[in-house]
Amino acid sequence: MVLNLKIYEGKHTLTSNSSGCRVLCLSGPMAARSSWFFKLYFTTALLLHHLVRKDVRGTSTVMKSKIPKSLKLPNNKAMIRRGSRSYCQTLVMGDGIAS
Repeated sequence: MVLNLKIYEGKHTLTSNSSGCRVLCLSGPMAARSSWFFKLYFTTALLLHHLVRKDVRGTSTVMKSKIPKSLKLPNNKAMIRRGSRSYCQTLVMGDGIAS
């Protein structure tokens, strides 16, 4: 098991306020072909693009507001009609990232 810890030393611990930046900072020494599982708060399309370039897989739930508008997900009412809390919609972007 590999652990990479960053001690919080106040608001200037990381130079960027981006939640994805925190994941990238901690994933620096990770080997290619590793898999990461992280919380909803950290998940953005930009983070997943960076991880794909490093050959690292990332898995998480994604907030609809963080999915690029060009992916055209169905609205909540349409998804509820298709399956009561169990419907899943997958869209794959050109670079192989699935949302």
